Amino acid sequence: MAVLMKDAPPDAVDMVVKLMDFNPERRLDIEGALKHPYMATFVTGSEPSCPGTLSIPIDDDHKFTVNDYREKLYQQVVANRKDKTSRMAAYFGVKR
Repeated sequence: MAVLMKDAPPDAVDMVVKLMDFNPERRLDIEGALKHPYMATFVTGSEPSCPGTLSIPIDDDHKFTVNDYREKLYQQVVANRKDKTSRMAAYFGVKR
């Protein structure tokens, strides 16, 4: 990764590597990213909280093509964009 990000600060490279970890148990989440040393100068303390990982309701027992997954994600994003209540619930865990 350092080769691809040769002009980036070492802390930035470290954060990207941790964000891209294949193992979700080790992968940096939103809270961890905000606490990472690279983010120290960007965090204001007034960031909204995030409830966790967003999920898209896709049946894992069925094999989909890449285009099927892409279309399902697109449909969910469009639906959330049209409905503010659903969007806020999906993105921030807010129910109004």
